[in-house]
Amino acid sequence: MASEIGVQNIQHTNGTTAITIDSSGNVALPQVGTGTFYRTGTFTPSFSSASATDQDASIISAHDQQYGFYTRIGDLVHIDGTITTASGSGWSFVNGGASGQALTIVGLPFTIKNTTGYYPNISVGSFNTWTGWGAGYTPMGYGVPNTKRITMTYASTNAVTNNLTTYIAVAGSSITFSMTYQTDEA
Repeated sequence: MASEIGVQNIQHTNGTTAITIDSSGNVALPQVGTGTFYRTGTFTPSFSSASATDQDASIISAHDQQYGFYTRIGDLVHIDGTITTASGSGWSFVNGGASGQALTIVGLPFTIKNTTGYYPNISVGSFNTWTGWGAGYTPMGYGVPNTKRITMTYASTNAVTNNLTTYIAVAGSSITFSMTYQTDEA
């Protein structure tokens, strides 16, 4: 059973607003800092590349799926995303994208915190139909500070190597991923 208290602001005894709740249920703590303290929403993740004309835009002309969901609490952001290229022959590279470029994921809902040495990693839940992909390799990646981008990598012999756009250059290539990171964005 849900309870309801019809309150939009909770004030401290000194008269300052301590908590604000908007009509969507988002909670703001004005005394903690700027922005809404707790919020949820959606975003549109896309495949891109380090060589794209606009590195923050998709290099794929058509998708079957682009789902992104986020929860933000203070400066901590958790995302879950799925990207699937269009099935059949219904897509091509755009925005300067081409086979053989370093693969990225773009479109994160908030900029990754701009701190030296801060590279939050992603967890890949599944990936499918990656062409030329070696058995035993698992895609990984990390967030790039002061951007809304993830650089995709995989472990190779004693090192990490960039994933290439070649691997997703087939109809129905997909990835499901999650990441938790900090942001400086209000």
